[in-house]
Amino acid sequence: MTEINLFIDTNVLLSFYHLTDEDIKELHKLVDALKDGTVILWTTSQLRDEFARNREIKIKDALKDFYQPNWRGKPPAFVREYDEFKQLKSALKEAGNLHNDLLEKVENDAKNRDLPADKLIKELFEIAKNYDAGQEIYALAIERMRRGNPPGKSSVTIGDQINWECLLKAVPDKGDLHLVSADGDFASPLYPDGPHYFLSYEWETKKNGKLFSYPKLSTFFGVHLKNIQLVKEQERKTEIQRLGLSGSFYSTHMAIAKLSQFELFTPEEFEDLINIACNNGQVGMIMADNDVKSFYGKLLEKLGDSIPKLSREALEAMLNP
Repeated sequence: MTEINLFIDTNVLLSFYHLTDEDIKELHKLVDALKDGTVILWTTSQLRDEFARNREIKIKDALKDFYQPNWRGKPPAFVREYDEFKQLKSALKEAGNLHNDLLEKVENDAKNRDLPADKLIKELFEIAKNYDAGQEIYALAIERMRRGNPPGKSSVTIGDQINWECLLKAVPDKGDLHLVSADGDFASPLYPDGPHYFLSYEWETKKNGKLFSYPKLSTFFGVHLKNIQLVKEQERKTEIQRLGLSGSFYSTHMAIAKLSQFELFTPEEFEDLINIACNNGQVGMIMADNDVKSFYGKLLEKLGDSIPKLSREALEAMLNP
C-alpha cells in the first residue's frame, strides 16, 4: 500500500479544542496510522509557530460561554419568600463553587498543556516529519505573494505561502499530497472541495504527483481512513439538514436552538446555512428574531472572511434589511 502524505493546516489543528472527548479519542486512531506507516504527517516550523501563537486564543474562545454561567438571574422580591427559593439559593451556591473549581482545573490543564487536545497534538507533532522554513523558503514565499500566486489571500502575512514552499521541498518527488484546510486558501474558488487549479498544476509539474485537498478531516477520513468517525461532525450535519427541511417557524426555532450548541462550523457548512436562509422562507422570514439573528450574526463574525463575497453580502442584507 502506498503511503499517504498528509498536511493538516493550523486552523484544523486548532479546531481540536472544540471537539468532544469522544472525538479526541477517535482521532488517536490517526496516531496509530502514523505509527504503522500508513500515513506520513508533514508539518513545518511555520505551522508549529502559528499553532503556538493561536492556541491560547482558541482555548479562550472555547471557554468564553463557560466563564459566565447563566444560572444566576436576579429573582423578584416576592420569590424570595418561598421555601424553594432557599433550597435553590443553596444549590446555586454549591453549583457556583463546583463551577469555580472546575474552571480552575481546566485553566491549570491549559496552562500546563495537559488538555486532551494538547496530548493528541503533542503526539502528532512528535511523529510528524517537520521541515524548517529558512531564509530560502522565506524568499520564495515573498516572491509567490508578490506575484499573486496562491495559496493565501493576505497581502501582509505569508504563512500559507511558507507552508506551501516547505511542502514542495519536503515531500518526495512522485508523491501525492493530501492537504486538509478549513479556510479555503488552498481550495478551488469554483470547486471548494478540491484544490486550487494553480496549486494542483504546480504540484503535478514540479513533483510529478497529484494534489488532493479537503475542507475538513472527516472528508479525508471518509476516503482514506474510514475507521475514524467523528460523532460531533455527523450530529452537526444532521442538524443543518433538519434546518433545511424546516416547515414552520416553530421547527426553525427548534433547529436553531440545536445548532447554537455547536461551537464550530466549517466555511462550507456556513455557506449551506446561508443557502437555507435564502431558499427556505420558514428560516429567512424570521431572520430578525433574536435567536436566528444572533446565530447567523455570530457565524458571520467568525467566518465571514472565509466565504465568497456574494454569500456574505446576501446574509448581510438579510441581517440588516
